[in-house]
Amino acid sequence: MNQYERKLIQTYLRAETDIINEIARLRSLGLADYHAAAALRRVRRILSWMQSEGMKKLCLQEFPGCDILKRERRVKRQQPCHGGGRLGMRPRKKRNLGRRLEAASELRVENPEQQKGRWRELFHAPEESVLEIELGCGKGTFICENALRNPDKLFVALDKVPEVLVMAMEKAARLGLTNVRFVLGDAALLEEFFAPLECRRLYINFCDPWHKKRQAKRRLTHRDFLARYIALLGVGGEIHFKTDNRPLFDFSLEEFGACHFALHEVCFDLHATDAPWNIVTEYEKVWSEKGYPINRLVAEITEETAPAPPRPKSSVTAESGRQQAGEQGVCEALPD
Repeated sequence: MNQYERKLIQTYLRAETDIINEIARLRSLGLADYHAAAALRRVRRILSWMQSEGMKKLCLQEFPGCDILKRERRVKRQQPCHGGGRLGMRPRKKRNLGRRLEAASELRVENPEQQKGRWRELFHAPEESVLEIELGCGKGTFICENALRNPDKLFVALDKVPEVLVMAMEKAARLGLTNVRFVLGDAALLEEFFAPLECRRLYINFCDPWHKKRQAKRRLTHRDFLARYIALLGVGGEIHFKTDNRPLFDFSLEEFGACHFALHEVCFDLHATDAPWNIVTEYEKVWSEKGYPINRLVAEITEETAPAPPRPKSSVTAESGRQQAGEQGVCEALPD
């Protein structure tokens, strides 16, 4: 091995750790998918080249303690995930998932479409009872605490990931809650589960920001979703939205503005204000302690609120939403 080859191998081995650290940094800034995938492709090309028989022998001769296969496995664990764009937030598979879901089955609604228009009957509650929904309940910290604070209200929590939904169900069971039910389902099916005007308040806490441009319609605050919420909630209904992703918040301000929602309690750093009523979720606690400000708003449906036309392809500003929020500027990221 000549001096040039030795230096090249040494450089690649050191660069691998630097690339992995850079991926973690980008993902913490909400730039996960595109940049992380590009970096991982470069790493894999390097590793593929280094694992050729000739180069592997040279590496092991020059660096006896270097286990290239172990390094490759570590890189593969850095695959991009969709847990809010944060590193390491993907739930692990649970071997006993089916048994745990069955143990807490009293709190789970197996066929939510059959309850459409009849949710209060499920709770054996009067027709005037208030029903509220959380989309993406995660491990259930928010919905369980909300149900504890408001025993006179009814709550339905949706999540499409069974590994986290089962933890929310178990938490509610341990607390002995009777005014909350859980649905394993997607927010896109909301109209199939609930009748118009059946609910008066909707909670969206730390939803997936879907960073890529082509994924805009998957964001729970996209105008297509807002049109469904308008039909579900009716005039006077509210959407309580909270996120640590500022680009998503700016995007949401624009979408709420386009649909002519009345915006209240708009805050760009919730934990810097006096908010004793705020229910801090596990996710919120982790990222606020790392220095990420929490953004929050309440969007109310008024007589003027209506579904907005499709987003123009060149739309990149958040002017309409920011004017209602009292802030001027250009949307930093997340175009449609």
